[in-house]
Amino acid sequence: MPKLIIGVVATIITLTSGLRLVFSLKDPDQPFSMVQILLLMMFTIPGLIAMYFEIEDYRKSRPKRYSSDRDVRDHMYRLIDRGGSVSVLTRDLSWVDDSKMSDMLRHKAQRDELTLVMPRPIPVSEELKAAGARVIYYGDHYTIKSRFTICNLDRVDSTVSIGWSSGEKHVIEKYEQQGGHPAFALAQDLVGVLRLARK
Repeated sequence: MPKLIIGVVATIITLTSGLRLVFSLKDPDQPFSMVQILLLMMFTIPGLIAMYFEIEDYRKSRPKRYSSDRDVRDHMYRLIDRGGSVSVLTRDLSWVDDSKMSDMLRHKAQRDELTLVMPRPIPVSEELKAAGARVIYYGDHYTIKSRFTICNLDRVDSTVSIGWSSGEKHVIEKYEQQGGHPAFALAQDLVGVLRLARK
């Protein structure tokens, strides 16, 4: 939200400065000239477009809040189905609860596009491992508290979605590699370290 406010305020300030310049050139007793109208459009239209993209960028990147397990499952399906190579750090794959989700994950595994990181084997993870998924079991001695999914691993358009509980809602926030957010590097490092540790 602070980033959105700063972006919108900066755009408004720039737009206002441009409009003040145009109005300062106008004779109060004369109608707007064609040049002045063009200048008004030159400042107004790009300013409004910039403001739209600031708001749209915030809308897409703000944390998603889900109140039901089904909503979480639907989000995970869309996220994993769209991404290329996917790494999922999860506790128990509880959102894999229907054949459509299972089939999609199996196809990912068969294409060598699925890595699972979880504490212990369960029937679903073993089936996916048999289908070709890379599965890392880090043991029961510690349960990693974070839950995240990295999509398009090792590509410039990589994203990491991090999930956590907030009251009765499940929150999922997405970060892009291009944004340089440290959460992205931390998630990549954790998966990398666990891969090396389980070799």
